[in-house]
Amino acid sequence: MKRLHWLAWLGAAALTGGFAYHAATHPNDFRVYHYSARAMLAGSRDLYGHDSGIGFPMVYRCSPLFLLLFAPFALLPLAPSAAIWATLKLIVLFFVVRAVERKLRGDNRPQKWSADRWALVVLICLPYVVLELHSGNVQFFIFAAAAAGFCLLGSRPGWSAALFALGTSVKVIPAFFLPYLWMRGHRRVAIYFALLLAAFLLLPSLFYGFGENLRLLAAWLRDGIGYPTASQWGIGPDHSLRGVFTRYLSTVTYSPDPDYRNINFAEVAPGVLQIVWLAVAVSAYAGLLVLASYLREREPTAALRPVAALEYGLLFCSQLLLAPLTERTYFVALLFPALVLSHKLQMSENRFEQRRIWVIVGVAVFLLAAPPLVPGASNQRLLAVYSPSFWGTSLITLSFLLLLRACLRDPAPA
Repeated sequence: MKRLHWLAWLGAAALTGGFAYHAATHPNDFRVYHYSARAMLAGSRDLYGHDSGIGFPMVYRCSPLFLLLFAPFALLPLAPSAAIWATLKLIVLFFVVRAVERKLRGDNRPQKWSADRWALVVLICLPYVVLELHSGNVQFFIFAAAAAGFCLLGSRPGWSAALFALGTSVKVIPAFFLPYLWMRGHRRVAIYFALLLAAFLLLPSLFYGFGENLRLLAAWLRDGIGYPTASQWGIGPDHSLRGVFTRYLSTVTYSPDPDYRNINFAEVAPGVLQIVWLAVAVSAYAGLLVLASYLREREPTAALRPVAALEYGLLFCSQLLLAPLTERTYFVALLFPALVLSHKLQMSENRFEQRRIWVIVGVAVFLLAAPPLVPGASNQRLLAVYSPSFWGTSLITLSFLLLLRACLRDPAPA
């Protein structure tokens, strides 16, 4: 057993070295952060817009605060800095998985290692973890901050709020969780979240000056947070509900890569599409808030008890589906739902429930894991516009809803 333990650590070290080397030779999105942070340190204030970053379509879209946090990486040459960035991601990945696993197990419930369970986790999220590591994006750290925030929600509310606020101050995505936390009864966390977010956003005033920081924040709201079309940013298909609606129901002009195919079976006016998307997204989010209120009234739960874990898995999936813009790297957030779902299915004693959920999860796994294995750039582009990631995540969301319903019918511990 000791030998296997050491072999596992050696394998992890080799894997980390391989990713670090790849990041050093293929920095991808990391180049944008490195270039922008160096420009900021040199005195530039033109951080946003079409000519920011290293030029269209590799533009800078994170907050002014992120460049200050990134400054230590910008002081190093690009290649070693990118290697350290990738290595840090893998270290954080290890601690996030360990933290979520500990909360799922509880202090007095040992759980044996299960090959089936971890195979399910790998199939659901490995392609997106690898893609995010390859991209050099900051998205993994945003997800890790939110995942850690949920793990600390019951035991360390101040730290939980700080992690949520820090992630939101870099990219606005974790703000999705704020109203739910309030409705769920985590009022202190929600208030701290909002106050710390304001403090983090104003903190760069110490470097830029108060007026200049407000101008940069306005530019970030306009050019960084705004949900652009594919033709504006050239990032390829958007995998949110909004993006899927747009591609299925209207013609899209892709730039700078015009080789993506139009698959629309209708030609709905953009204004109508916007109204339909807003109506569906707002209704779905209102449903989440109703669920939060219902659960708060029925039984106050501590962080990551069985029902709470399902809630948080559902939230991560819903965030991917309902956000105004979801790039493929954002699906790294499926790691949290995958850990929760695999744990729940392993612990469940209801065979009928398992059989039904496994059918749904099996289709979801196929949609999420199979597309990266399809050869050919043209096939990959076609799959991107059909967005199996969206449909697979939708099925994972359905699985969480069914499991939540089962838990509420039978509140016995899983």
